[in-house]
Amino acid sequence: MYDTMKVMYGIADNLERILDEKGMSQKELCRLANLDRTGVNHYIMGQTVPSIKSMLNMCNALGITVNEFLGV
Repeated sequence: MYDTMKVMYGIADNLERILDEKGMSQKELCRLANLDRTGVNHYIMGQTVPSIKSMLNMCNALGITVNEFLGV
């Protein structure tokens, strides 16, 4: 069984780290992934998890795999 909070904070930490490594802003990620800035901010703050579609859009925009996004 998965701990929902650990998953949310894991995604938040990974996303924040990846953005920093790529030198990309949240605004740029939103533009490239065609996502709302509020939603992306919620992912980074660990307040919610992205849908599969949003996650795939962010992975494509960041040029990473789903495993990298999830930190596996």
